Amino acid sequence: MPFTSAILYRHWLEIRSGLAVAGIATALVSVIAFLVVSFSPGSGREAFALSAHAWSTAITALLAAVVVSGTGIRTSGFNPGDSSLQYTLALPVARSAWIVTRFATGLAGMIAPVAVIFLVDVAAFLVSGDAAPVGRMVRVSLTIGFVAAMTGAVFGVLLPIWRDWMQPLGGTVVFTSTVLFAANALNGYSLFPGWPTPIRTLLERPPDVWAMAAATVLIVTGLLRLAVAIARRQDF
Repeated sequence: MPFTSAILYRHWLEIRSGLAVAGIATALVSVIAFLVVSFSPGSGREAFALSAHAWSTAITALLAAVVVSGTGIRTSGFNPGDSSLQYTLALPVARSAWIVTRFATGLAGMIAPVAVIFLVDVAAFLVSGDAAPVGRMVRVSLTIGFVAAMTGAVFGVLLPIWRDWMQPLGGTVVFTSTVLFAANALNGYSLFPGWPTPIRTLLERPPDVWAMAAATVLIVTGLLRLAVAIARRQDF
């Protein structure tokens, strides 16, 4: 097996359980999104269906970003890694190569749910006999995909410095974020008066896709470089 393929296969061993979680969530959300888009009310149907598309894409993409993120070099705590990690860390592979290839592997796992939700929602429009607003759906999917990529890169910075004593803090943050996200999804408005939800802002004032892409590249590159610098100073 070529050396690069061996590295990617090692990442696959580490990421497969997270992909299973993301896959199950994507399947469930896809069914719900299909039904919502297919049977959305006639008055304002497109806006309602676009909102459902945005929410379903955000839920699956951000969940995937959390469960498939990693650096390939953690052995305990939040990102335990695969049992082969100690052996692979003994190979002559730079920390930068581990982190970048691990991010690329995780990024593929983040993009897949976005693509699946997009295709399911387009199919729902077609089944209902309406033309799908493909342009707006693509803009929504790309924007949320960029956010997911940046989220994965943030985890790449956090994981090298993660320690077991941080588990309660991390669990509290995740739980609180989930509750706020779910509440916003149910009522369509921010829990804080005057603060619009990100999804409403995305639909009403969508950002420029090219500017978002450029910002994502710059931010992800910077975060990965920082993750590499931190990892090189850690004793693994």
